[in-house]
Amino acid sequence: MIPVKNGKMTSVTIAQCYKVRHDNVIRAIKERSFFHSDEFVKKHYTQSLNIVRGKQYVCYELTLIGFFCLSLRKTENKVNSYLKERIIKAFEEGDR
Repeated sequence: MIPVKNGKMTSVTIAQCYKVRHDNVIRAIKERSFFHSDEFVKKHYTQSLNIVRGKQYVCYELTLIGFFCLSLRKTENKVNSYLKERIIKAFEEGDR
């Protein structure tokens, strides 16, 4: 189980829970961000810094939806991402 705080999780905790290197999680976030709109990326992937042994490293905070999109393993393209964003937006609006 991935710890969630205030509806978000970090790329560091995702890497730890799945026992993968953090730089691979960062790379996956950046690769998948390419296929989404800027508005979507800003809403679901927030860049921050993690300090380990006095050094600063880039990490991300992800919403549950951001994690969902990251965890999809299928090859993405602009059309699929557009449709996925529309479905998520409709779900969010219906949840209010």
